[in-house]
Amino acid sequence: MNMMEWREWYHIGGNIGEGGMFPNLCGLHVSNCPKLTEILPLDKLPKLEWLELWNLKSFSGSLSQESHCPKILSLSRLEIWGCPNFVCFPSYGRINAPKLVDMDIRTCVKFRSLPEQMHTFAPSLQHLTIRSCSQLESFPQGGLPPALGSLEFHCSKRLFASRTQWVLPRLSSLRKLMIRFEECEVVEDSFPEEGTLPTTLTYLSISNIPNVMKINGKELKRLVSLEDLTILDCPKLRCLPEEGLPSSLSRLRIGGCPLLGEQCQRDKGEDWSKISHIPHITVDGYDI
Repeated sequence: MNMMEWREWYHIGGNIGEGGMFPNLCGLHVSNCPKLTEILPLDKLPKLEWLELWNLKSFSGSLSQESHCPKILSLSRLEIWGCPNFVCFPSYGRINAPKLVDMDIRTCVKFRSLPEQMHTFAPSLQHLTIRSCSQLESFPQGGLPPALGSLEFHCSKRLFASRTQWVLPRLSSLRKLMIRFEECEVVEDSFPEEGTLPTTLTYLSISNIPNVMKINGKELKRLVSLEDLTILDCPKLRCLPEEGLPSSLSRLRIGGCPLLGEQCQRDKGEDWSKISHIPHITVDGYDI
């Protein structure tokens, strides 16, 4: 859909309270409707499996007519992109979606919080992406869903301040973690902090940490299953940890880290001996 003047749904025939309009609707994409404030109540679309909301300037987050936590039984994928007035999920910040597998929220500049009790109300969630949502303050109380296998998020100053509450090590299914820092100056000269990462990770990407000068080797050594490590846009990062990198690594990518890149040059960089055993190494887009 792409209607610049569309403001609201007008229900012709059928009773929206009984799900009379689109009882068999499986997917819904709505984009570039700047005056639309709400969409059809999801709890009245019993077979809806995927929902994409893109570039809805006036959409504030109304997904249900119910005042209590709505049940969205069939929804497996939810995308909300470029909705500047989307602050949080309705119905006391909860969303009851037992089959939800993939949630992707991007460029929602006022988005402040994920659904409360996600570990209970979205137990099947496996992929969570949050990009360019600078007002996000914390992850939900009770933690993220236990089935989560992939987590990508842009870490704002507010979110970084609550990092002791992330409790990522509890996510025993997490394999893929991507963290990009936005408008957030990490004061520590070493990252990541000890005990903050789950040992189940096979892929880790860390990017855009202007002040970090070294990698915490002790924390990385705990990641005994890590196969793929990406480090991007850390201009002050000087060297790899003295402890070396996990022996399980099969791929290392470095980009936008000029000091570190020099140290990792084949046969002549001071850190080459730490990484020479890794089969695939890329520095600034070039295989070495």
